Amino acid sequence: MADFGNGVTLIWTPAVDRIGIDPKTNEFVVFDHTGGDDYHGHVRAWNKLHQDMKNVLIKAKKADTKGNILGAKQ
Repeated sequence: MADFGNGVTLIWTPAVDRIGIDPKTNEFVVFDHTGGDDYHGHVRAWNKLHQDMKNVLIKAKKADTKGNILGAKQ
């Protein structure tokens, strides 16, 4: 797992997908690897994230088990 700005890198074979948190909007941002150095980014709600994405965020202490972003400004 590598740091990706304010997010966490999630590696799936064969593509490398990255998930992060937008600190301005407090949203989960998923970057899908589309080839080479190209990624397509989009926002997902907690309930739309795959379980392994949730697990990575929880383990990195970026979110709790309910999808609350930890350290987010209220």
